[in-house]
Amino acid sequence: MPTLSSMKSQSNFFFGFAAFGLMFVLFGCVGLLPALMLEFKGEVAEGTVVGYATMRKGQMARVVKFTTASGEAITFKSKTSSNMSSTPIGDPVRVLYLPRSTSLAEIDDFQSLWLMPAVFGGLGSLVAYVGFAGLYQLRKQKKDLAAGSTSDNSG
Repeated sequence: MPTLSSMKSQSNFFFGFAAFGLMFVLFGCVGLLPALMLEFKGEVAEGTVVGYATMRKGQMARVVKFTTASGEAITFKSKTSSNMSSTPIGDPVRVLYLPRSTSLAEIDDFQSLWLMPAVFGGLGSLVAYVGFAGLYQLRKQKKDLAAGSTSDNSG
């Protein structure tokens, strides 16, 4: 039967797990904001992959050039990168951008807009769920332990 001191250390463990999971969910939500802004307030343009920029650890990010509706030529580096070049240079890509802030532009595909928020949000939700489920089980055990000790004292 668990003791109160062992339950306290388990409680701290599960609380840390839940907090860590919620932090990941928060990162997912923060990453989701630019994607939602582009999705709902952005304009669409046809862009062209003009090259690749080397990121950390040899990862490659697509460099895209497009022209806004007002005729301004914009070149940007995608915020997502991978080990290999997923789109050949010269290939067309669909771009979402904010007309008033063309510095916020991104390739309109799942990887560029939604992958990182989905990964952080999904894994964070799972980790937070495990933490909260563990805390709930410990709370039940603590109540059962307390109920058992009061029935022992009354007899």
